Amino acid sequence: MNYRSERNVSFIVKLFRILASFAIFLLIISILKIIDWKFLITFSYIPSIQDIIYECVSVFSDLEIYGNILITLGRVYSGFICAVILAIPFAILITENRLVRHYIYPVFEFIRPIPNVAWVPISIVLFQSINSSMLFITFIGAFFPILINSVEGLGNINENYKKIAKSFHVTRWVYITEVMIPATFPNIFTGLLLGMSGSWLGVVVAEMISGQSGIGYLTWVNYTLLNMSGVVMCMFIIGGLGAFSTWLLRKINYFSIRM
Repeated sequence: MNYRSERNVSFIVKLFRILASFAIFLLIISILKIIDWKFLITFSYIPSIQDIIYECVSVFSDLEIYGNILITLGRVYSGFICAVILAIPFAILITENRLVRHYIYPVFEFIRPIPNVAWVPISIVLFQSINSSMLFITFIGAFFPILINSVEGLGNINENYKKIAKSFHVTRWVYITEVMIPATFPNIFTGLLLGMSGSWLGVVVAEMISGQSGIGYLTWVNYTLLNMSGVVMCMFIIGGLGAFSTWLLRKINYFSIRM
């Protein structure tokens, strides 16, 4: 069996496992709904699989859903990219500059635990447009996970790496780009994964509270209309797009390592 055939078989096996896991999950939910489970939680108002499928067919036959998906994706990726551009250099600055580490970083540690939803009223006041405020929420959701993981990784570089770099009298730029970042990339990549999740959490919260478009907004509209099939459908869309974003990050990481 050649390499391409092995890859095809591996892909089929992975796809089968994913579909099997979804089938098991839906089967469990269906059984709990059929038996009318009411211990601690109730499944009485959870829509049936048939209702969800009908809702998906109805909604995806309209072009409006695709526009809302693109709007949400744009907000997520814009906020995430801004967070990456600012968080990683700031983490390097915190690690390398004692004044920043002692007098500026504590402020960020203080505001870091504030949840995304608490930033929504402030963002509406700070920015003149709703889109700018939602971009800020997605940025906040990604910024702190990337920053914290990067700082932890950069602060725990093997001392031997520093000594070797010092013995070769490398410049500060070469030390940062050729030693620090490669040595701490696993931490940085973990921060990127968590940051992407934070961006999705932020955009959904922002769209539900103050948005007029996007998947989060559609989720809230369906809830106010008591259309639980629509709510579940939007949850599946968010989950699928979030999983795609994680897969995309892993692929970028994979190809960057091979380069």
